Formats: sequence, structure tokens, C-alpha cells
Amino acid sequence: MFDPEEYGIITRRTVVDGRRHFEATVGELPDVVGYGATRAEAEKAVLAGIKGLQKAALARGNGFPPPVAPPGNFNGRVTLRLSKTIHQRAVFAASAEQVSLNSFIAEAVVERLSSGRRRAKDESAR
Repeated sequence: MFDPEEYGIITRRTVVDGRRHFEATVGELPDVVGYGATRAEAEKAVLAGIKGLQKAALARGNGFPPPVAPPGNFNGRVTLRLSKTIHQRAVFAASAEQVSLNSFIAEAVVERLSSGRRRAKDESAR
């Protein structure tokens, strides 16, 4: 049975047209985005988008990308060491965005992963 909640959904606070909103994106489906005044509204919108896209794909006889199952060795916890200066700057930035430090760091990782940028070392290894 199809369950859109099995997809990797990331929700973050963002600014659209000068107004603060929440934005939910789907790792496996980069073109699916949901917005809302609250985190719950954004996630509800993106889940509806996943359902609609899957329904349209099946109606056309097309396949639909399955959710990526997370490997069993990852529990979502990371121990992170930062310099005192970076730690302080991150706390101030998170506070300015009215999000927790954890959410701020998670969003920074997501942005880096979704940007498609690689370090020169990674590029030269190809």
C-alpha cells in the first residue's frame, strides 16, 4: 500500500514574498514542495502533493519513485564539535530565525546536500 509518509520530508522555516512560512520538501522528489503558515500545514500540503503526483503517474501508466529506505545503522543522532566562535554564531543565527539550534544545523546540512555542490577534492576523485 502506498504511504507518502515513508518519503524523506524536510520542513524548515523560510521567507516567501517577504512573508515567513514553513516549506516542506521531499528528498526523493525534489520538485514537490509544500508551504504553510505552520509546520503541520506545510507537511500536509507536501503529502497531498506526493499523493497527487503518484496518482497522476499511475493514471498515465508511468512508474513512481519509491521512498528511499534509510539504512538500519542510522538513528538520526550526530555528535558534533564546533569551535566556540562557530557555535556562538550558529546559536545567534538560529535565535534570529526563531528555530532551535538543532533545526538550524539540520537545515544547513539539507541545504548543502541539496545544492549539488561538491568540494574540489570530490570532483578530482571522479
